[in-house]
Amino acid sequence: MSINEIRNLLKQEHGYYPSKSVVLGWVQKYTDLATKQFKNHHRQVRAVLVPDEAAQDVDGQHKLWFYNIINTKIRYFWASNIALSRTTNDTERLMEDAHSSHRID
Repeated sequence: MSINEIRNLLKQEHGYYPSKSVVLGWVQKYTDLATKQFKNHHRQVRAVLVPDEAAQDVDGQHKLWFYNIINTKIRYFWASNIALSRTTNDTERLMEDAHSSHRID
């Protein structure tokens, strides 16, 4: 979901319409928590991995990039990063995270 979709859902379901920065803070917080929670979790599955990226405008001036690697067979996020840029280094960091945290050979 986009940040605006999250805001609209919260308004519709709970009557609360948080700012974009509040929602972005939640996304960063819970992405970090999920990453830490599953850091030592190693799935013993033949990996069919697909990288994906998506951009989200935050305030009209800044763009956030969401990088993911997904196992398409089991629909499991192998690695995930959020960055302020779209560079080779951002992609390399994602690939390194996927390799080190899931023992991909």
